[in-house]
Amino acid sequence: MMIKKLLTWLAGVSWLGLISYIGWAMYNHDLISQWPIFVHNQPQGLIGWGLVTTVILTLIAWVWPKPRI
Repeated sequence: MMIKKLLTWLAGVSWLGLISYIGWAMYNHDLISQWPIFVHNQPQGLIGWGLVTTVILTLIAWVWPKPRI
């Protein structure tokens, strides 16, 4: 039970961090330089790696089995 909560919490923090970074890049007019997210089927830059990490954490938290009582 503790691991599922931890994974869910980490996924939520990752989503907030990724959205915050994209907002910060938009505010500083730097989003276009960060835009090649995937090149040759590989993640590139902070937004690309953040997106991949966040999606993986979300999928693991979603698939992780619930504890049996």
